[in-house]
Amino acid sequence: FDGVIAIDGKTPRGSFDRASGQSPLHMVHAWAVDQRLLLGQIATDAKSNEITAVPKLLAMLSLKGCIVTADAMSKAGPRFRQAQPDGMA
Repeated sequence: FDGVIAIDGKTPRGSFDRASGQSPLHMVHAWAVDQRLLLGQIATDAKSNEITAVPKLLAMLSLKGCIVTADAMSKAGPRFRQAQPDGMA
């Protein structure tokens, strides 16, 4: 598989209930841009954020040779920095 893969997080509308104290469901997904195909998604742990979920999602996928994009929150994790060739930020 090759191409551009976009990593992004989403919180589905209506995935929480204030009355019962249910926290919103936050998901991180990998989207193959050119193929318009969802490659995978994972829920973040309760009381966590994308930083902990992105490495788990990347570990599930074979992305060798792909260009992977993500927002600043996703790129803060150590796994994202590890995946970059030397000299890239």
